[in-house]
Amino acid sequence: SANQRSGRCGRVSEGVCVRLYSEHDFLQRPEFTDPEIVRTNLAAVILQMMRLGIGSVREFPFLEPPDSRLINDGFLLLKELDAVDAQEQLTATGKPLSQFPVDPRMGRMLLAASAQCSLREVLIIVAMLSIQDPRERPADKRQAADEKHRQWLDKDSDFISILNLWQHFEEQRQALTRNQFAKYCKRSFVSYLRMVEWRDLHHQLHTSCRDLGLEYKKQPADVDSIHKALLTGLLSHIGFRHEGREYLGTRNRKFHVFPGSGLAKKPPKWVMAIELLETTRLFAHHCASFNEEWLPEMAAHLVKKSHSEAHYHAARGQVMAYEKQSLYGLTIVERQQVEFGKIDPKQARAVFIQSALVEGLYGNSRSGGRRGSSNKKVAFFAHNSAILNELHELEDRLRRRDILADESALQTFYDELLPSEIIGLASFERWRKRAEQSEPRLLYVSREQLTQNQPLESEEAQFPKTLGWADHDYPLHYLFEPGNEQDGVSVDLSVGHLNQVPRYRFDWLVPGLLREKCIALMKGLPKQWRKNFVPVPSFVDKVLPLLVPDNRPLHEGLAKQLKRLSGVDVPLDCWAPDKLEAYYRMNFRLFDEQGKLLESVRDLELLKAKYRDRVQETIRQGDSSAGLEKSGLTKWDFGELPALSVIKKDKHEIRAYPALIDDNDSVSVRIYDTPELAKNKTRTALVRLAILENTTSAKYLRKSLLKGKDLQLKAAHLPGRDLLNEDIIFAAFHTACFAGQEIPRDQKSFAACVEQGKANIVTTANELESLLVKQAASLKTLYGLLRENEQRFPVVVKDIQAQLAALYATGFVSQASLHWLRQYPRYAQAALIRVEKRIGDGERDSAVMAEIAGFWQEWQALQAEAQEYPQEVLNELEAFRHMIEEYRVSSFAQQLKTIAPVSGKRLQKQLAKVKATLHNS
Repeated sequence: SANQRSGRCGRVSEGVCVRLYSEHDFLQRPEFTDPEIVRTNLAAVILQMMRLGIGSVREFPFLEPPDSRLINDGFLLLKELDAVDAQEQLTATGKPLSQFPVDPRMGRMLLAASAQCSLREVLIIVAMLSIQDPRERPADKRQAADEKHRQWLDKDSDFISILNLWQHFEEQRQALTRNQFAKYCKRSFVSYLRMVEWRDLHHQLHTSCRDLGLEYKKQPADVDSIHKALLTGLLSHIGFRHEGREYLGTRNRKFHVFPGSGLAKKPPKWVMAIELLETTRLFAHHCASFNEEWLPEMAAHLVKKSHSEAHYHAARGQVMAYEKQSLYGLTIVERQQVEFGKIDPKQARAVFIQSALVEGLYGNSRSGGRRGSSNKKVAFFAHNSAILNELHELEDRLRRRDILADESALQTFYDELLPSEIIGLASFERWRKRAEQSEPRLLYVSREQLTQNQPLESEEAQFPKTLGWADHDYPLHYLFEPGNEQDGVSVDLSVGHLNQVPRYRFDWLVPGLLREKCIALMKGLPKQWRKNFVPVPSFVDKVLPLLVPDNRPLHEGLAKQLKRLSGVDVPLDCWAPDKLEAYYRMNFRLFDEQGKLLESVRDLELLKAKYRDRVQETIRQGDSSAGLEKSGLTKWDFGELPALSVIKKDKHEIRAYPALIDDNDSVSVRIYDTPELAKNKTRTALVRLAILENTTSAKYLRKSLLKGKDLQLKAAHLPGRDLLNEDIIFAAFHTACFAGQEIPRDQKSFAACVEQGKANIVTTANELESLLVKQAASLKTLYGLLRENEQRFPVVVKDIQAQLAALYATGFVSQASLHWLRQYPRYAQAALIRVEKRIGDGERDSAVMAEIAGFWQEWQALQAEAQEYPQEVLNELEAFRHMIEEYRVSSFAQQLKTIAPVSGKRLQKQLAKVKATLHNS
């Protein structure tokens, strides 16, 4: 072609031909252009040959046959346009499409436009796209041309821009002469000749559409109808924006919107384009945004579907799956729920059986019922669920997973009964209703069918459903799920009963777990102790029959029996129960009066401390408590004080313990949740009530006691006279009237106690006064020495100061029994001797100080909860506290003697006795 045109360079003689490419490039080109038949898309040719019935394009005797790839591309396009079917035969769409004198893509748009009632607009667009764009951009006037063209631009669709252009120039054509119109086109940077060509082609296409009987409406169509029609011809020219301004299209092509498009500044999510041309990169020309939801319907013949995650949807009663739809590799629907029964009935049936009937979702369906429901319509399901739940609970109790048969047993049961056409709830319910008319228990499964290994009754008995203590049964619940916070045994507690729960009984768990926990405890011992009990399981088996659950820590009972068996006494501090796995400790679940769970923890004491006030408030709000509680009492005129009162609260019975409370100028009756606290409060208040009823004796003692001793008391660092007098009076009344006596519960018993001790009140008070005066001089001297030696021996001085502060704290007279108060002068003298000896030997007793400090810390920890202790524990605790003082005398002032033998070992023994008494109480 280049050689042919070069011969026309001159008119009358040879001219000069200027080529705009290199000679090397020219010589590399083929000598002749390939025939059009072998280099064009053959879709239109194939369509015409099929319409005329000429024969198969693959077998037609072309002079120069086209490449088979071009033929395949042609058929691929026709399949995209729904013009041929899978057998490459014309479809109902292909027959009219073959009669259009335009590209098949454009023809497909026209056919769709007729159905969408947008043929008027699409004819204009197709006609323009079939010619060269009439809009011009001269190289020297591009900016001016762009400014002119911008008035017709649409930001969402270049096709609407074409309609705007047509509408504008049609109005101008009708208003102007031909010459004026031509000049107007030139001023607007639009080719007049192409505008004429556009109108001519539009007229021809309009005639073709009319001949084909396509519906043409003059009313304007909506934008969606126009774009739907155009989309039918552009299904392989779509894409969605996935990174910045880049689009991912069909067949994994990546492209950008052409900069001259109205969509370039703000690219939409989805676009369709007339063509994709590659220059510096692949650009989409003549674009428009569209709704991706149109694609599944409009590309139904091309879409490939895949399904995943088949599942039973209880609310719908259908087996559903997630459908993914793709068009030429481009995902157009990611996860759409569809009914799976229509797609794969066999698999849907299996899913329905597994999820609805085996896993229990049938109970959540609109026609089903919850597990355990008594609804007659789902009686089979309630029955089967009850058996499953029972076996699951049994496995949790016994901590086994071999009792219940696996799910395949129940699945096989249903699979053998259900017909093949059941694919969901509706079909199942229709069949079930018919089947149960003749055989009501058809779907009832037996326990034997679901049981793999039936445990012995004796084994089940080792894991009781309740645990009894002090006439109360505590409900137990089991969970076998390692890692779960509720794993193990849980006990349900009510707020009103919380403080009556035994402190250590639940440390023993249930019989079925006792052996396992003992083994774990022994394996957690330090090696030096563990080696004495090898093999551990054998030793546990020997002591297990001797272990009787009681209200003390399990490891203490275990240590005691191991000592009896082997002679080895394992120290209590070597056991590490807190380091065991969680399920070896009882889980306490606390519920309020309405049955709402408040908290679930494995530390009972923490639970009691946290909810102490709420427990007390719950008891006081009981139906019967209003008549028990009284205030402002100065004499016993309130009837009997019962030791126990049963209070009704929200249909529950709560044990409550009335107590007298000391209010200083009166007493009150209050309700408590533990008998020990009530008794201890009452003992104190009884003394106050006796003082209030015997004002004459109290008044006399206030005037006479410690008279003129104010300065002496101050020098001895003792509390003031008024405080000491009240303390002495309180102690005197207690010692004379109530010490060693049972708590009086009525006015008569109370009066008898007071009358019996009245004669000794003043005598006792005088003895207490004498004891204080006797100590005052020693204390004065002692504090003087402490001040003198504070810099020289700070450790010793601070230790003695702490000792004296504890001995002579406010209220010390009434807090200690008379027996021990009589020893206080000796304790003060021992401290004085200690200071004097310390001056001569500065480091002699450091080890003893450290030992005593350890015992003191033990006493403080126990004393913190003293109000909750029974009287026998308080007696032993007081003995331990003053044995510490006796140990000081023995260590630092041996010449003063002690009232009984004392040593570190004896103190340790007394401490153990305190704890044992506490645990057994």
